Amino acid sequence: MHVKIPKECIAFQTGKALKRIIKGRFKAVPHFVKGVRPRFQGGGKVARNTLAVFTQPNLGEVFDREKGITFAEFARGVVEKNTTY
Repeated sequence: MHVKIPKECIAFQTGKALKRIIKGRFKAVPHFVKGVRPRFQGGGKVARNTLAVFTQPNLGEVFDREKGITFAEFARGVVEKNTTY
């Protein structure tokens, strides 16, 4: 789904860590960025500016009290799930 963000606004993408920390009050959104052809190949004037700011607890902090896992364990699981060997 293409999302149009007004020029005078800023958008935030929330991830799995924030979703867990705030107990689901915000949802983690799946996302990807579809590239465009460069202008010299007939593409339009498209700019994408990104400032990644990661907010996360310390690695040893209990992150999911229901499951009793630390943030390090959670992060390790995310990496394992998204890594192919």
